[in-house]
Amino acid sequence: MIKYALNLVLFDRGTAPTEIYTCDELLLCGTGAQISPVIEVDRRPIGDGKVGEFTQELQNIYFSAVRGDTPKYKDWTIPVY
Repeated sequence: MIKYALNLVLFDRGTAPTEIYTCDELLLCGTGAQISPVIEVDRRPIGDGKVGEFTQELQNIYFSAVRGDTPKYKDWTIPVY
């Protein structure tokens, strides 16, 4: 399935370990992980060993949305006092 996010084409498929070792960026996402950058796998750096540009942007968008800071996503949150 192809999805578009941040003007990038994304797809979901199985990967081999060698693809993970050689990728430019890697992130985990989910309820517990939220958006979490991965900078190393099996002591091998991912990309340049720093948080990638796309991951950082996606993480910023996510946290801004869940904290209610972005009007576009305001209806996704419920204020708790």
